[in-house]
Amino acid sequence: MTDINTLYQTWLKEKQKELKPLSYSKYESDFINYILPFLKEHPIETLDETIINNYFNNTLNQILSTDALQMLKVVFKSFYNYAENKGIVRHLDFSLVRHQRHIRRILLMNMKKASCLNTVQVIMKP
Repeated sequence: MTDINTLYQTWLKEKQKELKPLSYSKYESDFINYILPFLKEHPIETLDETIINNYFNNTLNQILSTDALQMLKVVFKSFYNYAENKGIVRHLDFSLVRHQRHIRRILLMNMKKASCLNTVQVIMKP
């Protein structure tokens, strides 16, 4: 089993080279507050898209804003990809990880577009 704390420290040192100080602090804070506790309960080697989706939708969705969830997904994906590049975990398709608020927003946008299209069609009918 992977020592998650050691992996986290090496990943964060790599990220520090490419992030601005404020972004680095945000990555560190998000990881310590939300990702690390999750990974202590769910070993990184056992994760799949369903487990991550459940965490985002059943736990984090209750306490974080949509923007915070999106940022956390970016941080989580960055860490996971780092572990994947080290050969520790298998590839996961993070495009399948969607939190419910994001899905709801997409549905609402599509409904509004459909409504606008119907209005345009009615206006354009001879």
